[in-house]
Formats: sequence, structure tokens, C-alpha cells
Amino acid sequence: MMLPCAPPCTPTIEQLKKVEYVLSMNDIRSQRTVKERLSQIESKAKRKELAKKEEAKRTEKQYLKEKELQKKQRQRLEIYALNKIMTELEENNFKQFCEIMENNLDNLEKSSTNKQT
Repeated sequence: MMLPCAPPCTPTIEQLKKVEYVLSMNDIRSQRTVKERLSQIESKAKRKELAKKEEAKRTEKQYLKEKELQKKQRQRLEIYALNKIMTELEENNFKQFCEIMENNLDNLEKSSTNKQT
């Protein structure tokens, strides 16, 4: 059985004080209030999401920077090690050259002394 009644309306301030008002989606003010609340919630969620993305970007940027520094340090160590090896090799080659030259000089001296006698 349906009784004729008036459509729902927005409660007045006095009615809100007396009775707990549950929002009805048939009421325009209620619809507007719900939409405003939803938009506020959405904007907060978007701000949080943007903050998380920015934090992730900062973290990624810092990680890449640290990785680049580690790469440079590793390259520097490799260069130092290679420089040390090359220096040792050059010294060894020079010593061998000096020994060969001494042997040649000794041989020349012996041969010249043998020819004079």
C-alpha cells in the first residue's frame, strides 16, 4: 500500500539539530555534498599518488647517481691497476734492453781485445 507523500527535501538547520539526517540521493543538496566529498577524497588520493611517484623518481634518481659513482670508482681502480702493470712491463723491457746492450758491449770489447792480440 502506497501513501501519497511529498518528495524528499533538504532539511533545515533546525531539523538537522533535532534529527540525524541520512543523505538521500534524491535530494539535490545531498547529491552535491556527496559529489564534493568524493571529489575531495579523489583529490587527496591523487596527491598521495603523485607524492609516491615523486618519491619513487627521487629514489630512482639517487640510485642511478650512486650507481654512476660506483662505475667511475671501479673504472678509476681499473685504470690504476692497468697503469701499474704497464709501468712494470716497461721497466722489465727496459732492463732486458739494458742487459742486451751490456752483453753486446761486452762482446764487442772481447772481440776487439781478441783482434788486438
